[in-house]
Amino acid sequence: MKIRNGLWLISLEVFAGRCKTMHSVSRSQKTRITTILYTQLLFILNDFSRSGVPEHKGFFKAVLSAGLLAGTLDITAAIVHYVIKTGKNPVNILNYIASGIFGKAAFGDNSWMPVMGLIFHYSIAIIFIAFFFLIFPKLKFLSRNIVLSGLAYGIFVWVVMNLLVVPLSVISRFPTSVMQSVIGCLILMFAIGLPAAIMAYRYYFTESTIKE
Repeated sequence: MKIRNGLWLISLEVFAGRCKTMHSVSRSQKTRITTILYTQLLFILNDFSRSGVPEHKGFFKAVLSAGLLAGTLDITAAIVHYVIKTGKNPVNILNYIASGIFGKAAFGDNSWMPVMGLIFHYSIAIIFIAFFFLIFPKLKFLSRNIVLSGLAYGIFVWVVMNLLVVPLSVISRFPTSVMQSVIGCLILMFAIGLPAAIMAYRYYFTESTIKE
């Protein structure tokens, strides 16, 4: 565990160095950096899982259900906001998500791009939900006020997405509008963070009640 955490810290240092000159980093370099970061994240999640947390009955089903719910709330809110603001086809949102990997090709005539965007979106949502489920029983303060914990986690998700994931993607752009940043953060607070906290609380405390 210590070795993997060390590798994770090294990966973050590499990322920090890259961020200073992100505009000059090639797509292949971003892919390599992203692979390192996600590999170390998977190692850490695996170490968490071996600690006994997922031994709770129905853990993966609960994570999947919560992830699908949060992902649906998030994409729905994003689409509604986009349509109200621009009046354009909401499929553009899915193409934009897919462009994080495929670049400008995501905005072509390929009908699979919206599907890929949706897959990427739900995958990211489920990963964030799984992470919260894993840390929830380890950080006791999270259960003291699930509303505050959920909203705070939504802010954490926004920070990770905009300071880590997006800069390493082909999009490579931080939101330039303060208003758009605030709206995006609020969406994640209420669509990802709050559902994560509520579902995790219900899952773990229901499990504890049943076992007692």
